[in-house]
Parts: sequence; structure tokens; C-alpha cells
Amino acid sequence: MPTNLEKVHAVLTGIKEISDVFNLQVRGPIFIEKPAFTVVGMAMTGEIGKMNILGLWEKFNKLDWKIKNPITGYSWGIAFPIQDSPEQEYLACTEVSKVEDIPDNMIVRKIHGQKWAKFTHIGPIAKFGDTMTYIFEKWLKENGKYTIITSLPILEYYDGRFHPTSQNSEFDVYIPIK
Repeated sequence: MPTNLEKVHAVLTGIKEISDVFNLQVRGPIFIEKPAFTVVGMAMTGEIGKMNILGLWEKFNKLDWKIKNPITGYSWGIAFPIQDSPEQEYLACTEVSKVEDIPDNMIVRKIHGQKWAKFTHIGPIAKFGDTMTYIFEKWLKENGKYTIITSLPILEYYDGRFHPTSQNSEFDVYIPIK
């Protein structure tokens, strides 16, 4: 059994990722400037934890082939805050290179260019709440430099690394910061 010092050495020398060594469910953040982009998808409104987001994704995944000009290989889950409300609009969507012929029951949203703190959730989607708790209750409170811009959406980036029930699953979470 390696000591904590041996674990830290493995991380610092690049032999292992910190998330592997300490069995973490989150990696990051890294800070990026992401340019504006446009998405098309399906939305629902409600309080996080009370919405059937899985059901929305199932519906979206059956109809996403109807979206014109998709940028393939990944999807976005986007939680838009609603001013003065505990509710959010959650959008299961795909990025598009050009908006054209929006399918029925879908909407268009433009995400503005912004500085983001990008975290990677590691593990099954059922543990995502733990990652969000870490980001909001620990990192945002203790980092001393960045604060969240509460009027902007939180982004979830799903690509080929995502496998909903796998311990090895990964997807990224983008927190808008200033």
C-alpha cells in the first residue's frame, strides 16, 4: 500500500493522474476561454432534482438525427438559470455550424463566449451530484480567485468517454467564472 507521499510523487512525476491515485470523482479545473457557439435541442423547465432529465435525453436521442448541420461526436446538456426562480431550463442539445429548419419541439440557443472553469466528472452519472457538491461547496468557496457568474448557464459536455453507469465514464462540466 503506497503512502500519501508516494501517491503525491506519482502525480507530480506524471506517472498517474491525481484522480486515479486518490480515487477522486472529479478532475480539474482548467481555465479556458470558449468562443460563442449555437445549439439546437429539446428543453424542459423545473427544479434540478425534480426534472426527468434522463427522459428528456431519451427523447432527444431519438430525434437528434433531424437536426441540420450538427457538429457530431458530442452533445451538450445545458442548465440555464431563470432569474429570481429556483427553476432552470435544461436543454439536451447538439452544437450546430448553421441554424436551419429547426425540428418540431426543438429550440435554438446561443451560448456566448466566456471564461469557464472546466471540471471532468469521473464515474457513473449517478455520482454527478457529488461532483457538483465539490464544485459549489468546496472549490468555489475556497479557490480565492474566481466566482461563478450565476446569470449564465452551466454546461455539460458529453462525448465518447461518457458511459452512464461505468466507473470509468467521464464528461466535462463548464462553470462560467469571473
